[in-house]
Amino acid sequence: MKDLSQIISDYRAYHTQPITKYTHYIGVPMIVFSLMIFLSWISISIRPIINISLMWVVIIYLSLYYIKLDKGLGFSIALVFFLLGLIAGGITQYSVNKHGLLTFLFMFILGWIIQLLGHQYEGRKPAFFDNLMQVFAAPVFIALELSVLFGLRKDLDI
Repeated sequence: MKDLSQIISDYRAYHTQPITKYTHYIGVPMIVFSLMIFLSWISISIRPIINISLMWVVIIYLSLYYIKLDKGLGFSIALVFFLLGLIAGGITQYSVNKHGLLTFLFMFILGWIIQLLGHQYEGRKPAFFDNLMQVFAAPVFIALELSVLFGLRKDLDI
């Protein structure tokens, strides 16, 4: 597994323009939230022992991954994921419904449009076109960039 500096270095190469970063600050959370809505519709059931939404399994797994990369960033991301998960679950009530479907479609499509506009301006394709695993770098990249921008983690200005 790559360490945080390698992941950020690889990802940052695709995001050199401030406008690209700004579009990602908006687009990535929209896409993450939309995917949480989608994943909330899928349950993992071993009755009567467990019945859990796949969304929560993914949130826990990714949170542990980000915490392993960097405790401070990881816990921040985990908190945001948890809050988004609560909102997603509240919207869908863990089943497909009209409101959840419309929210998913709106957030997913608009999030990608915003992202791709940033990459159009950057003049470079998204990082995941070259390495699909880069989709998991986006949340930690945003958390790192915002932490440095607001002076919370100057030690992370890699």
